[in-house]
Amino acid sequence: WKDSMGAFIYCIDANVSRNRNMVMELAKSITRIGGAEIDNGHKCTYFQQGYPIWYMYGYVYDGVDPDTGNGIYRDMDGDGKITTSDMTMVGCAQPDFTYGLSLMAEYKGVDFILSGNGSQGNDIWFAGLRTNHLKNLPEVFYDRAWKHPGDVTRYPRFSQTLTSSYLRSSACVYDGSFFRINQIQIGYSLPDRIIDKVNVDRIRLFLSMDDYFTFSRYIGFDPVTAGDDVSSGNGIDRGSYPTPRKLTLGVNISL
Repeated sequence: WKDSMGAFIYCIDANVSRNRNMVMELAKSITRIGGAEIDNGHKCTYFQQGYPIWYMYGYVYDGVDPDTGNGIYRDMDGDGKITTSDMTMVGCAQPDFTYGLSLMAEYKGVDFILSGNGSQGNDIWFAGLRTNHLKNLPEVFYDRAWKHPGDVTRYPRFSQTLTSSYLRSSACVYDGSFFRINQIQIGYSLPDRIIDKVNVDRIRLFLSMDDYFTFSRYIGFDPVTAGDDVSSGNGIDRGSYPTPRKLTLGVNISL
């Protein structure tokens, strides 16, 4: 949408894309194909007929026993035990939909640009944990862990936080939805009476803030960069480096 009101000119662009996917067929000799691995060889993603591409696979985590502080895992086959037979689909890195937004405005030499994009419904497996140490954990694992009988929390008592069952379960799967403001930029083009004196067509001063604001409930560094470099590891966050914030002050000169 583009319009003007006197000297004020503005433009609004928006888009939404819905995402639906399912593996329709594999060779009859193949049941499923394993993908990314965590915790000493546990395959946490699979490519399988009838499921979304590279869905996440593990135990279903039902929270914390308020009396003991131990994690509770769902007995899917009803045999009274928690075994690998109880593992199932616990998430998917594919979003339900993605969207984008951009706003542009100009008034008497002053211009403004705002753009952003987002993803909704995608899951991220926080895979930066290890069973052999209790270091470099996000604050929530300390601050919100079960501490006293009767506590109701997502995080079990601290000695139970890094068991293999915990690391291989939906306890480590988080909502990866986000909205990021990719750019906020304000500029000012010098008037003709000034640029005519220096024999150029245009001089524009600008201040730009890139990737400064991200809105998400994800506990990791960055929901945008979370994931391996291969498709089977999409959404498996091993502590990938976050997108840096950039502040730029510049000048555009058109000759």
